[in-house]
Amino acid sequence: MASYALNAKLAIAKQYKDLASEEFYEVSYIVDSPPRRVSLYLPKHLLERGDEVLIVDDIVRTGRTLNALIDMINNAGAKLAGVSVLISMNNSWIEKVRSKGARIDIVLDLSAENSRERISY
Repeated sequence: MASYALNAKLAIAKQYKDLASEEFYEVSYIVDSPPRRVSLYLPKHLLERGDEVLIVDDIVRTGRTLNALIDMINNAGAKLAGVSVLISMNNSWIEKVRSKGARIDIVLDLSAENSRERISY
């Protein structure tokens, strides 16, 4: 687990509000199939102004979730340290995320251009 290896606290954004918390950061975005609004929630006590955040995602297709999480980090006054992705299905999201100042590490790139390579940007 990345948080254990980095000796850092773990915060998981979820599509529902945990009952144990009362205040949340919230971001929403639209997905295509089926068309709907997705909201992500993170208890406010888990993310503080000035925190450095590493986003870890298993599979990235469009980058919409990553962009929403980056917005959440910015809204909290925290700093994006980087993005680590296990599997990238295409490269359409990379430039947009990089333009927000993120260092990106992809373990397995399954896009047509870079099939089966480890890539760092």
